[in-house]
Amino acid sequence: MGEIQASKLLYTYTDPLENHIDKKGMKIISEEAHKEIILTYCSQNQDFDKFLSTVDRMVGTFRIVE
Repeated sequence: MGEIQASKLLYTYTDPLENHIDKKGMKIISEEAHKEIILTYCSQNQDFDKFLSTVDRMVGTFRIVE
């Protein structure tokens, strides 16, 4: 996430709240100064890769301001 150290987790799952549709997801997890920040992106399998580069660019611009 920008200049902040973070881990990226990519995963697949079946969404029980949407008629068990198969989906893909990504979580960006960062822990800094005893605070945990989690950003989540998910979509149906066929749309995930289509928007992933845009989501990655957006996440790369995030800055944490206190």
